[in-house]
Amino acid sequence: MSMKEGNCTCGNKMVKAKVTKVEKDVAYVKAEGWDKPRAFNTQGKYMCACGPSCACNMISQHPGKCVCGENMKPVEMKPVK
Repeated sequence: MSMKEGNCTCGNKMVKAKVTKVEKDVAYVKAEGWDKPRAFNTQGKYMCACGPSCACNMISQHPGKCVCGENMKPVEMKPVK
């Protein structure tokens, strides 16, 4: 998922989609040509590595390149206090 156009970490072009429902850590999105919404985990394992001023806001379940061209980095999980 990303706020910008570009390619997915798998290399395919990302499509514009609309969130139709959110339940806990799952967003249901519908894109043109899809017969029904698809479920996506909103807790990414990887995120864009372009820094604090990142406007991509891209998350992924897989490593690869962000839409901005930077490598994705593993999300650092901080313990809950």
